[in-house]
Amino acid sequence: MNRNTILALALVLLVVAVFQSPQYTKFIYETILHQPVPMRTVTLPSAPVVDTNTANATTPAPALVQAPTAIAPVVAPVEALTDSAVPVSVGVQAETLWVETPRVICGISTEGARIICLKAKGYTYHVRGGKQARLAPDPNDLIDLVYDSVGGANLALDARSYDQERFLPQDTVRRVVLGAGDSVRVRLMSQGASPVWKEFVFRADSYAIGLAVGGARVAGHKVSVGWQSGITESERRRLKIEQLTYDQRTIHLFDGKNIDHRQYAKKPTQDTITGDYRWVALSSKYFLCGIVANQSGDADVQVRSWKVAGDATTKTPEFNYSVSVVRSCDDSVVNYTLYLGPSRLGDLSRLGVGLERALFGSVDGGFGYWAGFFFFRADLWFPWICQAVLWLLIQLQKGLLDFGIVIITLTLISKIITFPLTHSSMKSMSRMKDVQPKVEAIRQRYKSNPQKMNAEILALYKSEGINPFNPGCLPMIMQMPIFIALFIVLRKAIELRGATTFFLPWVSDLSQPEALPIITPLFQMAFPNGLPMYGSTVGLLPILMAAVTFVQNKMTIKDPNQKAMIYFFPVFMLVMFNSFSAGLVLYWTFSTIVGIVQQYFTEKYRKSRAALAPAVVVTASEANRQKARKRGRF
Repeated sequence: MNRNTILALALVLLVVAVFQSPQYTKFIYETILHQPVPMRTVTLPSAPVVDTNTANATTPAPALVQAPTAIAPVVAPVEALTDSAVPVSVGVQAETLWVETPRVICGISTEGARIICLKAKGYTYHVRGGKQARLAPDPNDLIDLVYDSVGGANLALDARSYDQERFLPQDTVRRVVLGAGDSVRVRLMSQGASPVWKEFVFRADSYAIGLAVGGARVAGHKVSVGWQSGITESERRRLKIEQLTYDQRTIHLFDGKNIDHRQYAKKPTQDTITGDYRWVALSSKYFLCGIVANQSGDADVQVRSWKVAGDATTKTPEFNYSVSVVRSCDDSVVNYTLYLGPSRLGDLSRLGVGLERALFGSVDGGFGYWAGFFFFRADLWFPWICQAVLWLLIQLQKGLLDFGIVIITLTLISKIITFPLTHSSMKSMSRMKDVQPKVEAIRQRYKSNPQKMNAEILALYKSEGINPFNPGCLPMIMQMPIFIALFIVLRKAIELRGATTFFLPWVSDLSQPEALPIITPLFQMAFPNGLPMYGSTVGLLPILMAAVTFVQNKMTIKDPNQKAMIYFFPVFMLVMFNSFSAGLVLYWTFSTIVGIVQQYFTEKYRKSRAALAPAVVVTASEANRQKARKRGRF
């Protein structure tokens, strides 16, 4: 191994050591070690309940339950909302109105008419795979997006907050259960001489909630609608820092064309951003709280970040955010749509306002910044590749029903796309291996004349039909956009959260690093803090991937100067891939196996052709004489 190769390997190891170190992880993610997420337990009242699924109901439904409508609320004329129409009740205790749909369980407090609980059905803190996934989840284990008791759907008029105001519901029903296809309106009215009302519209088939604010005080004033509670990080309970793959919470602002992703993760900050924004959103790893304006217009977006908690040892904080959208209102009613739910591509796209652009916000704000600097503005086009890869995974899963088979199918698709280039590169590499003894002979013969040596080697390559500028790593480079996109998609896509596959029964979640059930606990007992770069888990797939990488290197590397790479590179890949998601390791392992099979048949075909037509070695001098003879003929 020459000096340059040793230096390159040392630099690679240094870079990997830095980026895999716990200090770097804590600096980037600013996470909490071994500290669970505080979760508020909310007990749902048992009565009164209006269940719209009840068959043959003999009593008419109360006014709170109405026929299905569009998500945009239809409000009554403001003239009808007189003070005499609202009973004034001093000293009324705050209570909670509950709306349960097939998608969410939502609690609305009569104090400020705020959303104080929003639990997404089907999503629990403790992910269960296999047979346990079919069990009914514990209601208290459902993920509540409302992080702080200040709640969401906050209202302020001309900087006067209504969060402490008492609102009276316009119906006696305190809990509603929606069936498929149903919708419901919940209207609450403040007290006083100039009442303000809020109306929420729920649909059974959507995570979007219509929000209308109206009243005599609204027209001609600045109306602030916000989500002050922050958002819960759902993965806190699941993983330790050694295994954690989540992103810092992010603020997203969209003006209808361009999207801006912001993070304030250094110190508590208050910021005001002015622009014509269509929607503003706050996202965690897998969930999103968005405020969508039903009409475009200039707005002031007020953002506040605060420290959530810190690790007892490192004091590294985690930051959460509150957002408010302030607009001057010319009408007596202002309409918004709140999206409160998982960052699922289908659900976000269905609203038709571009909320899916927030899916890979960390790509734009993190990876995309550097990729854009080095790779021709990849911050603009690479998120679209991620979205296309996710869309393809979702479509394949609909037919194949198993994400393991889906990842293998995606591997085959990428191999088919890159086959012409891969085949050409493999043929060139095989021929270069065959002529390697002849190349070494030329180097020895002309070692005192480097210029003559290079000319003779190029002439040899030309006579053998070898393109020395067709590097073997080019097919790998062509696959890197798909590889990186899959790396990001497996980390960000909630569709793969808790995904399993039948032929890897020991893998409980393809979106997380693999951890063998028995070996990993023993390994963690022996190495409580894990091993540098390797981590604190042991996976079978990374070991298999390292083994097939070794086989591939034995087939392709014949240069004595690169012999050390046959043994070093598999170990390097094992260390690096052990902390990657199991789905990504499955992709790379199967891709390597396909490459070995392709290399085997390419070698076999080439040798059969070589036996029929032996190659003729032509030196540079002979090649020049042949060219001269050809020119003389003409």
